[in-house]
Amino acid sequence: MFRFFLFITLISIYSVSKEDKIIYAFWDNHSSKYTKMIYVGETVSIDKVDMLNSNQKINKDLMEIGVDLRMDTLTVRVLNNPGIRVGQTLYLIEKNPDHKSFKEGNIVGQIKVASIFETSFFGKQIRGEGYLRLIENNIMAVAMPIETESLDESLVLKKQADYFVEKGDFASAITYYKKSIGKDPNNPEAHFALAKVHTTTGEGYVSAGYEFSLAWKNKHRFEDQEDKFEFYKEYMKFLISNYEIESLKKRGAIENLQKCLDVGKDAGKNFPKDAEIYYLTSYTSFLLYLKAKDQILVTTEEEAKLKQESRLQKEELISTAESNIENSLKLKPVDYKTQMLAVLIYFEKLSDITNNQSSTSATETRDLKLRIEKHGKLYLTYKPKNKKTDRKIKDILDLELR
Repeated sequence: MFRFFLFITLISIYSVSKEDKIIYAFWDNHSSKYTKMIYVGETVSIDKVDMLNSNQKINKDLMEIGVDLRMDTLTVRVLNNPGIRVGQTLYLIEKNPDHKSFKEGNIVGQIKVASIFETSFFGKQIRGEGYLRLIENNIMAVAMPIETESLDESLVLKKQADYFVEKGDFASAITYYKKSIGKDPNNPEAHFALAKVHTTTGEGYVSAGYEFSLAWKNKHRFEDQEDKFEFYKEYMKFLISNYEIESLKKRGAIENLQKCLDVGKDAGKNFPKDAEIYYLTSYTSFLLYLKAKDQILVTTEEEAKLKQESRLQKEELISTAESNIENSLKLKPVDYKTQMLAVLIYFEKLSDITNNQSSTSATETRDLKLRIEKHGKLYLTYKPKNKKTDRKIKDILDLELR
């Protein structure tokens, strides 16, 4: 009986009826100006941001004289989720004595959503940051502006579009992804999904690039980490492919590779244990190295300076390519493409030493040759039987293993 009573009590505390989801939030006590908002939940606790885990820049002089400039971190219990995302701004509503309920209250603060997480007993909670020192410790309502109510509808429309993709009806999928984006223009999942459809159908790679770039711009709003992980890899593959297509047309848009390196760096920070991300970053650096290697110096007057700058750039790129390929090999040594790229990287390093008559020791030269031999043999071992041996790899191995 007690358990049943407790269950009913919890339902009454933590459930929210439809009529209680709307809050009329007033901006000050002396004005009738209000904003219609959606009720999200209630505050649980307010603490200071831990500076060890924060990117905030603090004025040390003010800290020394007792002025604490740290932001506050607020924990919110979510009682109604209209589609909350990281990076959104939520408002704190304090009940006005003249008002009957939280359905009408004064805006007393705002926070930016830093994280969304699940708890075993209280369910979903939000951690947000803001300057809240003027707020007392009493419980306050938390809400978001009513225009974000369309987030729910955006998610439903995206799910419908996903269904059409599974059925192979790409025309309908594109229509529904665009409807989803119309409801929430900053939804990275919808932009990413639409970019994949454009890529899959082989039409409009310009449109695909546009959608990928919008997903990248709003990457902090990815709610599903698996989607975010896939996005990083697919965007990098798209940028590399775009560069290679343009190179065949003698245009070679190097901006694609530079953007790909930026994506790779961010992906590596978020997912440091994935071999493919390391491989794609290595390959991008290697392509940039080849591009820098082919640059022609046309002015003899500045030749020495340009040669030095070019050499430093190439050394940095080949070093980045090498470190990333080694990380990839540690995680997935049986991948023949990774072994092939390792052969190409070390052959370029060896050729650079030879062509520039570097004073590098005989030990380093021998080490590079041994690496070429090692990765070449592993490439041949792991290469599928139905795949022809890459002509360039065959020539390198014939040259180095003579």
